Amino acid sequence: MSSSSNARLTQFYTVEVGDTKFTILKRYQNLKPIGSGAQGIV
Repeated sequence: MSSSSNARLTQFYTVEVGDTKFTILKRYQNLKPIGSGAQGIV
């Protein structure tokens, strides 16, 4: 991998909210579920 792709990968992390895993930018912290339905999770 190039250094630019490594830099992009370090901007993300994986978090499990409820029973769903999300890979999101590090600037989004302290996620919590507020609802879910047939279309997904909020």
